[in-house]
Amino acid sequence: MEEWGGEIDNIDWKNERQRDNYLRELQLDPERYKRKKANGASSGSSSEGCYIATCVYGSYDCPEVLVLRRFRDSVLKCCVAGRMFVRGYYAISPALVRRFGTCTWFRRFWRGLLDRMIEHICRAERNRSANEKTGSPRM
Repeated sequence: MEEWGGEIDNIDWKNERQRDNYLRELQLDPERYKRKKANGASSGSSSEGCYIATCVYGSYDCPEVLVLRRFRDSVLKCCVAGRMFVRGYYAISPALVRRFGTCTWFRRFWRGLLDRMIEHICRAERNRSANEKTGSPRM
């Protein structure tokens, strides 16, 4: 089982069903996740880190960061422009996080952008899954 933490640990879930529904919305299997233990360490490679998202959401393994990592690996790394973007991001983002990562304005700014981006990615993935199930052509 993978562990999850960060911002999602701070949410006061009414019950496990609410948490599971949230994870399903992000197209993540709730059975693969459990609450991070107080002394549990976060895993993840820093060479492929989602620096800004990890800073914003508090953990490399939280569901939101997993959605962004999946998008990076399945979409961005599959084309030249996407690989150039990823290379530029990894060149700039560590310095940005070191300099501004503790600033509230920085985290709030990126949280808003990333939340909208994650929502768009999840919607596109749901549409693609629905099209594959019905045999509809991709648009």
